[in-house]
Amino acid sequence: MIITFSIETGVIDFGPSEAKLFVQTELQSQVNIGKAAFIISFIVALSYIFAIISNKTFSKIYKNLKDKSGYLLSTLLILSFTLLLTGYFLPVTFVLKIMIMILGYLLIEMVKGPFTVYLEDLILKNGKPGLEQDLSAYINLARNIGGAAISGLAAIILVFHSLNYVIWMLLLVCVLELYLFSKVNKLIQK
Repeated sequence: MIITFSIETGVIDFGPSEAKLFVQTELQSQVNIGKAAFIISFIVALSYIFAIISNKTFSKIYKNLKDKSGYLLSTLLILSFTLLLTGYFLPVTFVLKIMIMILGYLLIEMVKGPFTVYLEDLILKNGKPGLEQDLSAYINLARNIGGAAISGLAAIILVFHSLNYVIWMLLLVCVLELYLFSKVNKLIQK
């Protein structure tokens, strides 16, 4: 569970900034810097609103889905990076491209808070009673290791390739995390 948490928090801590940069780069290829800055500021403001809404509604979703919540959140994260890449590569009008990419970015921001809380809760609930403080320390260590690993991979990729390869890497890491999560979830259910 700690490894899954490490991978996932690495992606959700690092992914939004890369997604925002990805959208910003695409915007600046077509509009001036002032307009791009205004649009990005508006998108970031929207992302805060979406994050608040998702944090409020996740508890209701969790009550209905329970153990399947992790699958839903992982799938939404995969969808968000897929939307970013689809918007980038799809041969449609610029406005439609940007809207698809923005939707991907907003989806990452929506998933970020609930996913972190869900995974922390899962680890704490399935840990041995009385070890909550130790588990909290492991959770923080896992978050730092995951963030460093994802950042390091992204830095290596950016030395040789463009930002869209980083988004591909994040998508592949999310698919790997979903696979690992399904294995861990089966072990927990036993």
